[in-house]
Amino acid sequence: MIQRNDGAWQLELTTEFDGLSGERALSASSCRALTEAAVLTLALILNPDVERRASEPEAEAPSAEAPPTPLHVALGARAGLQLGVLKELGPDFALGAGLSLGAASLWASAGLAPQQNARVTGSSGPGGRVWAGSAALLGCWDFTANTPFGPCAGAEFTRVEGNGISVANPRNAVAFWASGLLGVRAGVRVGSVVTLRVEGFALVPAQRPSLFLEDVGRVVRPEPIGGKLHAGADFELR
Repeated sequence: MIQRNDGAWQLELTTEFDGLSGERALSASSCRALTEAAVLTLALILNPDVERRASEPEAEAPSAEAPPTPLHVALGARAGLQLGVLKELGPDFALGAGLSLGAASLWASAGLAPQQNARVTGSSGPGGRVWAGSAALLGCWDFTANTPFGPCAGAEFTRVEGNGISVANPRNAVAFWASGLLGVRAGVRVGSVVTLRVEGFALVPAQRPSLFLEDVGRVVRPEPIGGKLHAGADFELR
């Protein structure tokens, strides 16, 4: 029954559902508001799950997964100095290619120490004209991104070749050895694909074979600890 009392609309609602009866007293300031309240009350009586679902907190949306770290390919060029590979301090050049995944990178490179004269004694007399080629595999870690800096470790295989000078019958000879590499490198990123690098490495030969030339003698033997100091650039391929 609906009635108006003191400016308010009132409704006494009697219901019977599944053998259960009940009474509700509703009041509103307008007839329309009273009607809407009555409709909502009947809906809740007929479907009580609506109220439970409305009171339950919404399930949290699944967090978005972080995108996978991309794998990059880069080419590198280096120029610098070597010490302890050939007899004298001299220039050294290298070209390489690498794969980087986040802060870690793996590099393979080929190097060349240009020709120099190695005398057996003094600055004249018998000796050899020698040069060295190398192949290296190096793993590096950069602690920072825009100004990368970090350690590197790996191995290098060296081939030294020479021929005699100041002798009647010059002959050729070749020597090989492997060395451990340990060093650090620093860099500065220029744009999105270029990184300028400076790096230094200590070389520790696993063996120290001598390069002997016939009628000359020993002209080259690696030092117990050698070194390389390089500067250059890496170019990332996108």
